[in-house]
Amino acid sequence: AVSNEFGTAVAMVGDLLAVGAPGESQGGTNSGAVYLFSRNEGGTNLWGQVKKIRPRDAASRQEFGCAVGMDSNWLAVGSRNDLVSGARKGSAYLYTRTYAGLETWGFVRKFTAGAGAAGDEYGQAVAVGGGVLAVGARYHGVPVYRCGATYIYTFKYNSAPVVTDPVPDQVAVVGSPFGLILSPTTFSDSDFEDVVTLSADYTLSPGLGTWLAFDPASGSFSGTPAVTGTNTVRVVARDREGASVTNAFTLLVVATPPSTPGYTPLGLWRDLYFGGAALLDGTQESGLWGDQADPDGDGVPNLVEYGFGMNPRIAESGAAAQLALAPLSGGAQWTTLTFRRRSGDWYLTTTLEVSDDLVAWQPIGSLLLGETVTPLLSGIDLVTQDVLIPGPSATKQFYRLRITGY
Repeated sequence: AVSNEFGTAVAMVGDLLAVGAPGESQGGTNSGAVYLFSRNEGGTNLWGQVKKIRPRDAASRQEFGCAVGMDSNWLAVGSRNDLVSGARKGSAYLYTRTYAGLETWGFVRKFTAGAGAAGDEYGQAVAVGGGVLAVGARYHGVPVYRCGATYIYTFKYNSAPVVTDPVPDQVAVVGSPFGLILSPTTFSDSDFEDVVTLSADYTLSPGLGTWLAFDPASGSFSGTPAVTGTNTVRVVARDREGASVTNAFTLLVVATPPSTPGYTPLGLWRDLYFGGAALLDGTQESGLWGDQADPDGDGVPNLVEYGFGMNPRIAESGAAAQLALAPLSGGAQWTTLTFRRRSGDWYLTTTLEVSDDLVAWQPIGSLLLGETVTPLLSGIDLVTQDVLIPGPSATKQFYRLRITGY
C-alpha cells in the first residue's frame, strides 16, 4: 500500500525472511507491521508470505517494524515512536516461534526503557541472539545530549540467582513475637522471566526449627523464641534450572528487651551507650539519652549520631553526619553525593531530597541515576548516589538527607 515503507528493515534466519513496514496503517496511521516470508512457500525459491505480525496494542504513529532481528525461533521488532506512559519513548517486542512448520509466532513480551524519555527512539535498532536481546535508543540523552544508548536483556542464559540486597542481621527477644519480611530486591535473576523460589536453611542452628517459621511465598519469617542464643539463618534462592545462591544473616535472641518502652533497634543502641539505669530516669532524657540530647557536646544530637553510626559518648567531627557533594567537572549533567546510612533498622528510612528554593523539598526519585552501597561499620553503609542535574533552567539545586521512622 502507499507509504507502507515496506523494506525499512530486514532480517533472515535460514529460509525465513522478516521484513519491516513501519508505515503500514492497518492498526492506525503508521502503526506498522512485520511480514514473514519462507523461501519455498508456493514453489521453489518463490519466497511466499507465511505470516503478518502487528502489535497487539497497535496505535497510530507507532512505527512498529522500523527494526527487526531474528535468531532461530526468536523475532525482535522495534517500535521507535511507540507511546509509553504518555510520551513517545519507543518500545521493542519479542516473539517466539511455537510451531515451525505452521509458522505460528507467539507474543512473549514488550520491552520499554525504564529511564527513557520522549524522543529517545528506543527500538530504532534491535538484535537478538544467544538468549540476549539488544535494543538501541539512538537519541537517548544521558549523560550528554543525544549520545545514544543500547539496552541489553538476557532472557535465557541459565544464570544463577544473585544476592542484590543482603538481609541485615536481626535481634529478637525471648517471649516476644518476631517477624521479618524479606525485601523483594534481596535476590535477582538475569534470565528472562525466570522464577526464583525461596527456602530457609537452619542447618547451622537447628534449634530455630522449633519456633521460627518461614513462608516462601511471601518471604516472611515469624515466631516467638523461647531461649537466648546466636543463630545463623540461611535463605536459599533457587531458579527453575536448579541454580541457587545463599544469603546468611545472624539472628541474635536476647533475654530481655532494652529498658525503653517498646523494643526497637534504637532502643538497643540507647541501652548500649547509656545503660538501663539511666534510661529509667526520665530526668536524664533531655541532657543524656534523649533524641535531641548532645551528651558529648560535638553539636550532633543523639538521633543523628544513631542514624549515621556515630558514638554519642565521644565528641567526633560532624563530617560523619554530612552529605558530601563531589565537585562538578565541565559539562557534567550529573553530580555525585556520598553519605552514611543505617541499614540494620527496619523502622528507619533515609531519603535524599532535592529543592531549588530551600522551601519545597521532594525525593530524588527519577533523578537518581545509580547507587553504590559499601558496608562501612556494623549496620552502617557508605552510600554513593549519582544524581541527574535537571537542566539549564535549574540554576540552583540544594540537597538534604531526611531521616524518618521515629
